[in-house]
Amino acid sequence: MGNGSTEPHCLAESDIEKEIHSNFAREVKQYVHHFTVSAKLWMPDLMKQYTELQLELLAINSLLKTMFPDSPFCAFTMNMGPRTVCLGHRDFWNLVYGTCPIGALGPFNHRTGGHIILHEPKLIIEFRRGDVIFVPSGAVTHENVPISEGEVRYSFTMYTPGGLFRYAWCGMQTVKDLRKKDASLYARYIGEGAGRWEDGWRRYSTIDDLISRAQGSMEAK
Repeated sequence: MGNGSTEPHCLAESDIEKEIHSNFAREVKQYVHHFTVSAKLWMPDLMKQYTELQLELLAINSLLKTMFPDSPFCAFTMNMGPRTVCLGHRDFWNLVYGTCPIGALGPFNHRTGGHIILHEPKLIIEFRRGDVIFVPSGAVTHENVPISEGEVRYSFTMYTPGGLFRYAWCGMQTVKDLRKKDASLYARYIGEGAGRWEDGWRRYSTIDDLISRAQGSMEAK
């Protein structure tokens, strides 16, 4: 969703591309499962919002499909490097309070390169192959340190474009269409922006939230 799209859609694929993507999905299935379980464990309320959005979109359009059915994220990007370096940036197409799991693959020395840099929190984090970090990539500037000559580093990220959330919030239409068709509903959508922002950040769990949730589950049993 974005770049002029008027409704959610799957990207066009040739037969060869479909085969490549299918083979790729099988190879990273367990890695994606790790992303999914980690996200639902540490951010259950936020992932509930992601999952509900995905189900809503699949319900209104039978042509939509998910490459990883158990994942709450609608899209992914694989950077094949072979020496992937990400310069400092924020992902403005993503949901601004949303999260983006980032993983690294390939043989490289994580002590001398490949570190994740988060600008606003002022953090530099050693990042080994196979590690996963969740970053609100639309709000936090992030990049990674280059690796040495002869090393290999790939990156794998998942996300849900902010445009999909806006499409649902506007009654399954774009903001532009809503503005044209119904001025009062458009005004309500704009007016609710601050509330959505605050609600979104509240969906991140604290350690106390997670402990309380776990204790509740144990008592229920």
